[in-house]
Amino acid sequence: MHIDHLVLVGAGGHAKVVYDAIVAAKVATRVSVRDDDAALAGTGFLDLRIGAPIGPAADLPAHCHVAIGDNAVRSRLAARLVAAGKRLVAVVHPVATVSPHAEVGPGAFVAAGVLIAPGATVEECAIINHCAVVDHDCVIGRHAHVAPNATLGGGARVGEGALIGAGAVLLPGISVGKWAVVGAGAVVTRSVPEGETVCGVPARRRRND
Repeated sequence: MHIDHLVLVGAGGHAKVVYDAIVAAKVATRVSVRDDDAALAGTGFLDLRIGAPIGPAADLPAHCHVAIGDNAVRSRLAARLVAAGKRLVAVVHPVATVSPHAEVGPGAFVAAGVLIAPGATVEECAIINHCAVVDHDCVIGRHAHVAPNATLGGGARVGEGALIGAGAVLLPGISVGKWAVVGAGAVVTRSVPEGETVCGVPARRRRND
């Protein structure tokens, strides 16, 4: 599907990565970017200018991508856009490898170098970042983020809003609960409950000092 006008919501570092993928994949004829930081209005964003604030969702173009790395913020903004009848557009970098037997949901982002295997599902507005591996039959929940170079073994499940840190490894069949956090470089050998933070090798619950 080619789009006449796509608006990126968010103008931070993650949005630059998304915009680069949009250009490489020729997703849209025209791209604009909006952010709620009024100080950014009219300033440069790669080869675009930032519009600020975002404004009422109803006034935005029909096709949108929420390009914000924070899972909770992305979730809230996506809900506003959907409630206003906007269409969330998935962005897949052309040098990502996505099996034709995998599913990538609306508003999701798949970065350069990613591998998504057959039977995997990436749900709405999830982020699969650079060079991550999502093996067969994995499920990545809505608004989750799999950071660069993370590896998910076959059948792993990542709950809504969860964060899998850079270079982390989930063994096959492991589940990570909603809004949980797996620290960078962790090796997850046991499932992680909802809302918990784990780190280390093997990954263990992080305790307050």
